[in-house]
Amino acid sequence: MSSLALLLTIALSGISVPGTALRASGPSWTTATALAARIHADRGLVARAAVGYRDSRPFVLAVVDLATQGKVQAEVQTAAAFLHMRDAARHGGVDLAVVSGFRTQDQQEELFHLYQRGRGSLASRPGTSNHQSGHALDLDMSLRGAQRWLKRHARQFGFKRTVPSERWHWEHW
Repeated sequence: MSSLALLLTIALSGISVPGTALRASGPSWTTATALAARIHADRGLVARAAVGYRDSRPFVLAVVDLATQGKVQAEVQTAAAFLHMRDAARHGGVDLAVVSGFRTQDQQEELFHLYQRGRGSLASRPGTSNHQSGHALDLDMSLRGAQRWLKRHARQFGFKRTVPSERWHWEHW
């Protein structure tokens, strides 16, 4: 087992390790594990441990892929809520798609540096973005009816817009 995998396993188990600050955050690890098992059984998605950030502090969370090849991920509770919401939207004739979700520290640093140099979109400082907590999703608002459907129904699934200037940015808490 690699040292990072061992550290993540220890952090997820709640065992304290001198010199480390990683802890599971959000829903209990038992709840996250149960959600991950359900998502796997229902949708074939496999959860994995990841290091997230909230208020510049690292913590351990479970994420699943929401798009092919692991390019878009979300925290398991957020993923379960999004998949339920996406199913409801489809039933109403509207497609919902995620463009961006969970971001690692390295990914957020890259986006922030591009923003600072004027070569990228607005991006939060690394460690402070809700994308790093796994709770923020950027949705494809170019899909027919998506914006209108979300405005009417997203709150029923625990999602809300938190960045007024970004109509695509939705968070689940």
